[in-house]
Amino acid sequence: MSRRIVVGATIFALLITALITAPANAGSNGNQIIFSIKGDTIKYLVIEGTNQYGQQKTWQWADAWFNNWSTGAYVLTTQGWWWKGDVKLYFYGTKIGRQFCHIENLKVPTSSDTTVVTYIPEIGYCTGEAGNSGTPTWVKMTLKYYLGDNASTFYDATSTAYNAFECRYSIAETLAKGGKVLSVKTFWACRGVATDTLTWLFKRIGVEVR
Repeated sequence: MSRRIVVGATIFALLITALITAPANAGSNGNQIIFSIKGDTIKYLVIEGTNQYGQQKTWQWADAWFNNWSTGAYVLTTQGWWWKGDVKLYFYGTKIGRQFCHIENLKVPTSSDTTVVTYIPEIGYCTGEAGNSGTPTWVKMTLKYYLGDNASTFYDATSTAYNAFECRYSIAETLAKGGKVLSVKTFWACRGVATDTLTWLFKRIGVEVR
């Protein structure tokens, strides 16, 4: 057996050993999420997103919901479940009810194996984004594409919505899919917005507001 083959086999064996013994989070490849709601407790939480291996996974906790806890949980940790990149959170707050937030690029600090994600009801979105944008880039681009110069008017109108983040997200999703009628879910998230302003904006692009 030649020396090249022996060296190659040794390197291969070392690589396999390193992969087997590597920690679950593998540094910057993913973090566990510590989730909370500012000023509220959690009745259930469902997380859909990419794990440290690039696979789509779903994790859920609903003990407070199914067991009818009156207080819910203050903080939840996805113990043993690691996330990176695109993550969606569906949850129910004891006070604020059913909510949703989308993190396009989860912040994964190499100095820690957890990422703190907090939902802030006052502004309608979650922290934990790797960057400063509270509204995902694709949402901004979609709204700008369809609304053009009226995008700023739309943002002003939706700033007082019941859930500004989900209102904008749902509308952008409807437009991106070619939808012509805004759903009840969207309408519910957008309540509080001046209806005449929203109707005027979407009438211009052939979308019906019911």
